[in-house]
Parts: sequence; C-alpha cells; structure tokens
Amino acid sequence: MFRRKQAPPAFVRGCTVYFAPGHDTVLVAALFNHGGLFAEQPDGVARCATGDVPALGAAARAALAACRYEPAFDYRDRKRTDWPAFRASGCRSVREFEQLYVPFGIRGANEANLAYVIESPPYGACAVSLTATTDAHGEDARLGERIACLWREYRRVSGD
Repeated sequence: MFRRKQAPPAFVRGCTVYFAPGHDTVLVAALFNHGGLFAEQPDGVARCATGDVPALGAAARAALAACRYEPAFDYRDRKRTDWPAFRASGCRSVREFEQLYVPFGIRGANEANLAYVIESPPYGACAVSLTATTDAHGEDARLGERIACLWREYRRVSGD
C-alpha cells in the first residue's frame, strides 16, 4: 500500500592520494564504497601540483564528495591495467606505478564523516603507519596541509 522510500545507507567516504618522490604531480582518486570495500572510480582521478597545498586539499575534498556507495560489484573481468590511478599516471607498467607512487588513504572516521583520517602506507620492520585526523568541514588549505605534512613525515621516517 503506502511504502516509505528507503533512505540511502550511511557510508564511510574515502579517496586515495598518490605521491611520487621527485615528481611535481599528485594523483587524487575518488572511490566507490562497496559495503566497506573500496575501489577507484573509472573517471575519478584528478591531478594537482605537489607544492600547491590548497589545490591538494580541494582535490581531496572533491574526491571525498564524489565517493559513492555501490552495493553490488563484480571486478572479475577487470585487468590490473584498468586501474584508474595507473592510467592517469602515465607509467608504462603497473609495476613501475607501484614502485614509484606512494598511496595515502583518506577515510571518514565513521559513517557520519564529520572527521577524516589520513593514513600512510605501512613501513619498516614493524609495519608502522602514520595517521592524522582533520575535521571534514574545515578549509581546503587545512586539509591539504595535513596531507602534505603526513607526506613529509612519511618521507623523513621511512627513508623514501
């Protein structure tokens, strides 16, 4: 008879920021959230200059806003070379991309997405990661500075 519309499920937003030591370009990839599993959106990779902190924050915020919930997914027919960030990088092989670029994950702290957690990849013998948090509604420059600061610290402590 009368049915209420189902509200879209609350979900954690996420994006991935790829840095490459010695390169002047950062890649920012928007993600799908598949019930807690993340995958890059095919046309969701943006580029910005490594030194442009406000642009980095704006690109990350745009990628987080573009994150969508997709309940069903099937990647069986995909190849590694279909990886959106790899394609945007201009690298000749996936292996070269994985050796050159360092991925930093940015995720909502919970389904309310009021704060974002930025995390470096694990490094060292104990697989330690660096993390930073920031409010989700702050200025782009503040988000960009947190991401850039984490990248500088990661390079300092990991030896990259």
